[in-house]
Amino acid sequence: MLHKDVTLHEPQVSALQEKAGQLHDDATQRDVDDLVTKYRNLLSGAEQQVSQLELQVAAHEQYKATYHDAMEWVMGTRQRLQGLNDSAGSAEAIQQRLTEVEVGVGG
Repeated sequence: MLHKDVTLHEPQVSALQEKAGQLHDDATQRDVDDLVTKYRNLLSGAEQQVSQLELQVAAHEQYKATYHDAMEWVMGTRQRLQGLNDSAGSAEAIQQRLTEVEVGVGG
């Protein structure tokens, strides 16, 4: 919002600068030049702030995507574990399920 507010004043600053140039008054021209410099510094600061916020948004979006992937992995692993929860059967069948759990958790 701040960046937009600052850029909205560009036409007025430009018009002021042009009118000051037409006055041929050195003191007024210096004052206007000082004002224009302050305006440009403010605009530059606002642009830097926008850039930093865009980087933060991108980092947050990456975090959300990574979090979503991790949660999908956790839920999938949980479902596989629940499916393998049955302790009935032969020792061979139980060993097979244990192997499936070990492979599933690692991958």
